[in-house]
Amino acid sequence: ARICEHVIRHYNEGWADGFRWNIRHWCVWEEPNGPKTFATEHPVEDYSRLYGTFAKAAKKAFPDILVGGPTTGMGGGVGPWQRDFVDYCRTNAVPLDFFSFTFYSSAPTVFADLVRDIRALLDRNGFADTKVFCVEWHRGPRDWKALQGARTPEMMKKVIYEVSSTVDCPLCIDSSYVNMAEKGGHTGCSIVLLDIKSGERTILTHRGV
Repeated sequence: ARICEHVIRHYNEGWADGFRWNIRHWCVWEEPNGPKTFATEHPVEDYSRLYGTFAKAAKKAFPDILVGGPTTGMGGGVGPWQRDFVDYCRTNAVPLDFFSFTFYSSAPTVFADLVRDIRALLDRNGFADTKVFCVEWHRGPRDWKALQGARTPEMMKKVIYEVSSTVDCPLCIDSSYVNMAEKGGHTGCSIVLLDIKSGERTILTHRGV
């Protein structure tokens, strides 16, 4: 808890040659439900205690900040991991200003269904005011490995096809950017989606949008 307090002071109050960024939202860990990201014998219980210790101490020291978690990967939907975490917060009066999660899907409607399930879980446990945040997401392609493989014209064509088949609004691919990516002019695998109506460009990389 002391370390977390110092981190917040560093970024919000200038402590230790820090900054004054007034960051309001704070959470601990990312995807603690992964097999290697929180490798303890009892990950749900251990993470819940860690979060509870942090959240109570942080809210006491900084009443105006917002704390949340568990930032779990939600590929399997709402399950025992999330239910046990929320139950721990309710039973132990742990602050939960927002429920955070990560999710990947090529079907936009799945996102909406998942948020409804999370909302219902929170409401049942007395967290009607808790916000729901998707803090890491991706809409495609379906073949995740394609974005992490070698940058070849064949791979780029596959990515373009998968993305264009899942986007709702009229979009096309900025071909100049794709050509640059194919020739190795850009690190990582990225493409640009060009909205035909507005002209707005969206950079889509292997880390999201």
